Amino acid sequence: MNLNTHLHSKEEWIELYLSGELLDVEKKEFENVLRQDPTLGEEVELMRHIVSGFHHKGEVAVIEELRSISSEEELQRMLDRVENRAAATKKKKYRRKFWYSVTAVAVVLALLYIGYQPRYTVSQVYQTYYVAPPYETFPTRGVSALDEWQQECLAEAVSLYEKENYRQASLEFEKIVQTLPEENIPEEILFYSSVCLLELKQPANALSRLQLLALCEACEFQEAAQWQMVWAHILLEQRDEAERLLRDKMDQTNTDVYARPAKDIRYMLQKKKMVLMPFVKRCSVKN
Repeated sequence: MNLNTHLHSKEEWIELYLSGELLDVEKKEFENVLRQDPTLGEEVELMRHIVSGFHHKGEVAVIEELRSISSEEELQRMLDRVENRAAATKKKKYRRKFWYSVTAVAVVLALLYIGYQPRYTVSQVYQTYYVAPPYETFPTRGVSALDEWQQECLAEAVSLYEKENYRQASLEFEKIVQTLPEENIPEEILFYSSVCLLELKQPANALSRLQLLALCEACEFQEAAQWQMVWAHILLEQRDEAERLLRDKMDQTNTDVYARPAKDIRYMLQKKKMVLMPFVKRCSVKN
């Protein structure tokens, strides 16, 4: 089992794990890999030892100073100041030990420096949480009114959907959709053709169909359509709309199937991603 390096690099996984910043699902994934990878375990313990040493030796203030740095230039200026101070102490024996210690701390802290970047990308949120719903048939409006040819297209679409062949399933759904007025398209076809469109990264087309179902009070697919609308807005980078729908789901009872994942997804949309800055890695190599 390997870490999802599309979401975080290995260094980021370790940093986030030790700082307690991983989401529950990410922490579970990391710990599963950790149990199977002794080398990763050694790296985690080494980093844990270094971080613990900093806190026990009172370098918390230095850590906070590094965390407050917002650019590579600021970090370079800080390292230059430390280097200049260390050079000056060569003429003052009684201060030499102190500044050498500060220099060492600064170098190692540079290795651990975490820069805050913008929020997680929509792609990362989507890859972490999105799961296409399984195909379920309900006694919904319009299916029984399909003619023989349309019924054959629907059967083929269902078969392809269950095999996760969303591109071909979408083509079969579209054959039916194009032969019917919008108000006569069966709810089942509206919903699952929308899921196919999401899988094909066509969220705008999916959203227009999902909205028809979400506004229908008597529709069997109303709740499921509202949930898929979250993903359509996320893929369209409409974070505010996605968060509004997620808040609605969170306000529902804890027994609602969408309440818990809504909380996790909203948290990830709002959370800022922590990464090890490439510039800091270059500084560590020079030192």
